[in-house]
Amino acid sequence: MKIIFESQESIHTGNYLLKRVSHDYDYEMFLFRSDEKVCKSEGVHPDKTIEDTALFIDKMIKGEEEGMWVYWFILNKHDILLGSISIWNLDAKENSAELGYGIRSIFQNQGIMSEILPFVEEYAFNKVELSYLHAFTNQNNLNSIKLLNKLKYKKTGEVLEENQKGEQVTMIKFSKTV
Repeated sequence: MKIIFESQESIHTGNYLLKRVSHDYDYEMFLFRSDEKVCKSEGVHPDKTIEDTALFIDKMIKGEEEGMWVYWFILNKHDILLGSISIWNLDAKENSAELGYGIRSIFQNQGIMSEILPFVEEYAFNKVELSYLHAFTNQNNLNSIKLLNKLKYKKTGEVLEENQKGEQVTMIKFSKTV
């Protein structure tokens, strides 16, 4: 299963722009990927250099070119990168994909994802024609759990997994269908 994208496809919400991944925002993406609060919440190691971030962006661009995922930067009206959101981990048998999202800590708890996720759902269900979207969130990420519940995702399971730091964490699986 692959996602086929239209050239330079972006999504406009009322207050934000979801812009396809590129090297236009390497420095701001570095600030996001080295944000200690975000990295702790996600259980990942922060990027140490802007070159680390550039390599990550290269990987995201390559994955898009291969139809493996779509990765958007979240920009505000002042063209400032707030975070990112993606559709990835495609499953042809279930006709589903996983959402991945994050916001720089200085922009969290401002309702950004509450506005953006319905537009991404619209894209996933109507353009990509997926049947299901899944999101996994750490059991301690109460804001993400609250967001998913608010947007009518249903808790469909729990998974114990090891994060990039080698810690065992319980991830809650949420799912939504068309």
